Amino acid sequence: MIAECTGMGSINAVCLSQDSPSRGKFENEKHTCPAWKSGHHGAIDHPQFGERAIELYAAEEGKNARA
Repeated sequence: MIAECTGMGSINAVCLSQDSPSRGKFENEKHTCPAWKSGHHGAIDHPQFGERAIELYAAEEGKNARA
């Protein structure tokens, strides 16, 4: 993720999803990239927990697809 915070304001992050109309743009919490996850399982790029987070998100998406 590429992110910036100016002063004490909100964090803006770049959307890197190939499928998003927001690709390459800095977005904030009001205009998010549809590919972003909420982060409730942790960051997928975390060196220690990333693989587990990917598994948890995939399982959650599978559960939602069957609902």
